[in-house]
This record gives sequence, C-alpha cells and structure tokens, in this order.
Amino acid sequence: MASKHKLIVHISDDLLYDVIIKEAKASGKAQSEFIRDIVAKELLDKIIARKEEMNNCYSIFKDDYYGVNSIFNRNYYKTAYPMDMTIDSVRQITKDGVIQLHKIDEIISHDYESVFFGMMSLSLKALMSSVKNEVQGLIPKIIKDRWSELEYGMGVADLNLIFIDRVDVVVKSYTEGDENTKSKVIINIKIHLQASRFLFKSIEYNKDFLRIDFLNIRYHRFKDVAVKGWLSDRYERLLYLKPIREVLLGGFFAGLLYRQKEKELLMTEIDNLYLNQDFGQNGMLGVPDRFVKLHMSNEQIKLNLGSFRNAFESVKEKMNRFKRSDGSPDWLK
Repeated sequence: MASKHKLIVHISDDLLYDVIIKEAKASGKAQSEFIRDIVAKELLDKIIARKEEMNNCYSIFKDDYYGVNSIFNRNYYKTAYPMDMTIDSVRQITKDGVIQLHKIDEIISHDYESVFFGMMSLSLKALMSSVKNEVQGLIPKIIKDRWSELEYGMGVADLNLIFIDRVDVVVKSYTEGDENTKSKVIINIKIHLQASRFLFKSIEYNKDFLRIDFLNIRYHRFKDVAVKGWLSDRYERLLYLKPIREVLLGGFFAGLLYRQKEKELLMTEIDNLYLNQDFGQNGMLGVPDRFVKLHMSNEQIKLNLGSFRNAFESVKEKMNRFKRSDGSPDWLK
C-alpha cells in the first residue's frame, strides 16, 4: 500500500538481497511489506515505549467529583490515545471512509408544555409537524442549559462537538381543563447525543486534525452522498462519522482535505467561532467560556404517533363539547 512515509534502502550485499527477495516471495508479502515487518519487529520495544510516552502527553486528569465517603469516590484519567483524536474513544477508520470519533453516549430528558395543542384548526399531521419544528428549536437551549451537568460527568475539554443521534418525542400527559382553564399537554423530549471532545494538544500530536475539516461537519442522506458525491474540488473524500446506534437514512460527514491545513489557520478559525457564537449561523451554543458546537438534523426527531393521536383526539373532543354548549370559552376562541 502506497504511503507518504517512504524510506529507500540500498543493499550492496548480493547474498543478503537474494535472501530478502526469496523470503519475501515465500511469505506471500510484497517486498516493502516484508522489510517493514522485519524493522517493526526489531524496534517493537521502542515503538511501545513511544506509544506510552505519547499517551501520557494526551492524558488529562479529572479531579474527584464525589464526596470522601461516597462509594463513587475516585480519581481517574481520561486518555486520548496517540492514534486517536478524541479524549474518550478509540478511533476507527477503514478504507471505505468510515471513521468513529466518539463513544460518549448521553441521554437528556426534558419536559415542556406545547402551545400547538390549543390551535385545533391544525390537522394531526400539521400539529405534529409544528411540534417537530418546536422541538428542533428547543434542543440547542436545552443542551446549553444542561451543559454544566454534562461536563460534570464527562470532564472538561478544549473543543466539544455534539452530535444528535436521535430525539424521541412523546406526549407525556394530558390534563383536561374546565371552562376557565385550558387543557395542558406535557411533552417529553429524550435527546440521545454523542460527544467528540478534543484537546488542543491533539492539533500538535495528530496530523489528522489538519486534514479533517471538523469545523464544517454536515448531515447528509446516504442516498445523496452516493448519487451526488461530494465537493471534489475541496475534499479528497468524505469521512462518515459512525454513530454508536445504527441509522438508516443519513448521518454526519466530515470532509478530508487534500492538504493539511496550517495550524495557525485552524486556530484562527476556532477563535472566530468562539468569538462569534450564533447557533443559527455556525452551530455554536454560546456556552460561557466553552467551545461547544452542536450538529443536528430535523430528520433525527421522531414523534410517537400513538401518543400524539390520543392527545389530539382528547383535546378535539373537548372542543366539540364546548361548541355544542352555549359558547366556547375564551381559551378556545
């Protein structure tokens, strides 16, 4: 396999050369692969020592968050391995461009009262579409407000990329009002998210950072990627950021740049995002003193049809009861 790392060895000893050629052929390996394996075996101890040294460079100490008498009382390290970029996970990359950057899997649950159930001119389909958009607008604020809680469990990192895996939306409760009070519909949002968290040290120790355009990650349908391809004038190919849970329609992709980006340019881009945080423009959540970038798609929001249909019919039936009476209360007009 071709590599940018190339060493040319001149062998003046005819006998040694003949032995290498013969043994490489017998092993079924290419000559370069055969020689590389010999060198790797010879330097194995030094390679292991170097890996341990780099591991130590990537380790960040997480202070004890628990009380002295707590059974959870412990100090431990979160480590980013030398061949990885994130703090939390082993990076996997294959020849078909699948790359796994994140292993932290969190679930945030949030209840709220929806305003759309009072708009009974809506059909069930229109109601669910409106609620879906409502939920999409709420998610950034929910994560921002809960960031301290998330960080408390994960630890602190320099760069935090948050990926929404799935959002489950269900009508949690329906409380019928009377003539003077409106009905109350409480909706539960369960946000399944994953976090890719980086240290600035990764930029120094891992050259992948300078080729992967991780500041411009996008959600694409698999069909669109297969049919339309990618921006070939900008990226060599797209890398699929594989989630923990399998998905069917689409996912997040990062472009692989043809050339490494200059470190100074990357740091400038990071600074610009940090100083100009606007979720609508660049996905930044505006968490004070933190770099937190959220990636999500409307397609990942899944509404529970049964719970919405039941609540819709209950509110609709109440409205019809009041219509049959002398008049509708103000809240239904």
